[in-house]
Amino acid sequence: MLSKYFKKKNSENENTQKVTKFDKGYRYDKEGWIYVHVDGTSYERGKQFGYLIADDYKNNLKAFEEMTFKTTGINYSYFADLGIKLFKEKFPQELLEEMTGIADGLTDAGIKTSLDNIIA
Repeated sequence: MLSKYFKKKNSENENTQKVTKFDKGYRYDKEGWIYVHVDGTSYERGKQFGYLIADDYKNNLKAFEEMTFKTTGINYSYFADLGIKLFKEKFPQELLEEMTGIADGLTDAGIKTSLDNIIA
């Protein structure tokens, strides 16, 4: 069941705003929504974003991998490899820099990843 990957908030904490900061960026959750603010160059914005959403990325990727296999019978890696092959060279440099920053931010937060993982 995919729900095991998603945290359910209890209602008493629903409106509590814990602000998490990284470099020039910050993140808080409010009423079930995630608010993220980043600032700087493309790479800096990506790195801040990756760091601030690391736990969500980890949980969502696991769920997506499981859902992909259950619905298609094919491992997620097949689609990821194909996506990288088809689209990596088509991204503008600015987006590649931002996605590299996202990968580095995730890695700094303890979730080792790469540009190819972000593209996939």
